Amino acid sequence: MRSWQLPAQPREGAGAVRTVTTVAETGTGSLTETIAAAAHGDTIRFAVAGTINLTLGSLVIDKSLDIEGPGGPAAPRIQRSNAEGVENFRIFRIHNESSTLTVHLSNLTIANGAGVYCTDSSVTITNCLFLNNSAGNGGYSQLPGSSGGRSLHLQW
Repeated sequence: MRSWQLPAQPREGAGAVRTVTTVAETGTGSLTETIAAAAHGDTIRFAVAGTINLTLGSLVIDKSLDIEGPGGPAAPRIQRSNAEGVENFRIFRIHNESSTLTVHLSNLTIANGAGVYCTDSSVTITNCLFLNNSAGNGGYSQLPGSSGGRSLHLQW
């Protein structure tokens, strides 16, 4: 009798661990720069607590990533700035035209914007708090797209 084994599949999140070291919107160690520098499958964690005030627009995720806050009182608050003149935008925009993404967001506070926008991807949101988000098509998340390759999983 023959035994067959499927080849090992790469595990999502099996990439490098990258660390956010500042609550500044841009620059070395910022969440914006850490997302930009990350590769498919990386995990982003936080070595700082506090509020990340966004003024320049959405944090664009165009690769499969895990973004993990520490949870509890140290959970990072990622929000659109309340400063005068800052227009409303999605806090996270998850999209890649050439591939389906798998994104995990956990232990974060997402506030004062239009939540999460995702196309043709699978997003798992665990232990995240959404505060004061509003948008024309849903205040915390929107999943448009033409294919069936999209899903949203909320876990508490």
